[in-house]
Amino acid sequence: MRVINLSEGASVSQEALDGQSLYSKSLLRVYDFGVNVVSNSLIWKCPSENLVKHYDKNVTDGHLDVGPGSGYYLDKCNFPTVFPEISLMDLNENPLQFTRERLGYIRDVFAYKANVLSAINLDKKFKSIGLNYVLHCLPGNMDDKSVVFRNLKPLLDDDGVLFGSTILYDLAEKIPLAKCLADFYNKKRVFTNKEDTLNGLEKALRESFDDF
Repeated sequence: MRVINLSEGASVSQEALDGQSLYSKSLLRVYDFGVNVVSNSLIWKCPSENLVKHYDKNVTDGHLDVGPGSGYYLDKCNFPTVFPEISLMDLNENPLQFTRERLGYIRDVFAYKANVLSAINLDKKFKSIGLNYVLHCLPGNMDDKSVVFRNLKPLLDDDGVLFGSTILYDLAEKIPLAKCLADFYNKKRVFTNKEDTLNGLEKALRESFDDF
């Protein structure tokens, strides 16, 4: 698969590199069980079926998935057409390759290597953009992360939708197991979400979108 590199020449912080470097091919092989089977249901209290339904409701035939992970939701969701055009975007090429192989039955799949914390030089519009389990891995607080919405907005059709999910620390800390795992991931620099709050997310969305 050809990966189009949109990040060439752009500076990337060490914190951003740390957040995505974990996703090796070997980890992606067990990701579904660890995250989509165990953690979502037992720790975060949001079964993966809920997220698949979220995709079913919002995904279109011209879709960009940012940080696709293992490609689980793209594989499980129902596209509104038999021949969707799917684009993948990540700073790490492993999830791009892994997801493309998983979606081998879909003809039109394109891959872009890019840092969503920087301006994205892509002259293309999408009807839907998925941002699933990305924000809590990015460095900084929610004000810092809000640049992601500003960077992705130019890629969205005027009547398009950006959707996804994230783990907010102020909600996770209300569940003892969730707080323990979030603390562990923050210590290992897998997560950087101790300052991520629902109010902060709503503020970031309000600054970029009229309807959210």
